[in-house]
Amino acid sequence: MNMIGASNVNTNTLSVGAALEGGIDWVLKHNPGVGIVERTPNITVFECDDGYLNDIRGRHVQKEHVWQAITTSTSGQVPEGNVGAGVGMSSFSYKSGVGTSSRIVKNSLGTWTIGVLMVCNFGEREDLIIKGIPFGRMFPINAAPSNRNSNITIIATDAPLSYPQLKRLAKRPSLGLSRVGSISRWGSGDIDMAFSNYLWIHPHSKPQIIDSAKFLDPFIEAVVEASEEACLNALLQAETMVGVDYHVREKLPIEQIFTYLRNTKRL
Repeated sequence: MNMIGASNVNTNTLSVGAALEGGIDWVLKHNPGVGIVERTPNITVFECDDGYLNDIRGRHVQKEHVWQAITTSTSGQVPEGNVGAGVGMSSFSYKSGVGTSSRIVKNSLGTWTIGVLMVCNFGEREDLIIKGIPFGRMFPINAAPSNRNSNITIIATDAPLSYPQLKRLAKRPSLGLSRVGSISRWGSGDIDMAFSNYLWIHPHSKPQIIDSAKFLDPFIEAVVEASEEACLNALLQAETMVGVDYHVREKLPIEQIFTYLRNTKRL
């Protein structure tokens, strides 16, 4: 399970209820005025089906795990691979999980950061593409079934972007994922969210909104690039896992892939 601030929780499909209750409990505990003199919280919970590796019917995620995710969160490098909501996730019949990436955008208003956190759980083996090479078709297919499930992407920025602009950014992760082979197959529930914390950092400022292609295109490019990289990081950082009923997801054959890329001068 992953917690983004106190507003978004990522978990597996059948743990949505527990994750929501945990998030609400934490907000109420630490904000006594909520629901009385303050506004009530808007908490979102995103999910992916990790039932191939996880005993999902057991609903093992509890409310206290949400609290743990919040209280142990720190700044700095974000753990990737088999962590949080990514523990039971798979992509292209390989083990995947959580991946992150970021880009810097500079413009007339300042220097801004675009960060992407992704929970990858999609794709058939033959779909996988890295640096334009169809690696998914180059290795023997094992007996593990593919999964046509969901993919979660959270886009965070400190830039002064309006709701329509953020909505545009939230439509772009699929373009980055297409670079690694995603075709959003039938049944794939791609879930994307974008938010800016500009007003939280600058509560008394009145942001200058610029709505033009010249202003927004660099942010769109950053989202596409970071989405591709976040997905690859989820695969590269994940480790082989044996799950429920001895189901296995093997880690990506990294050495073979990197050797090929070096030999073809694509690194």
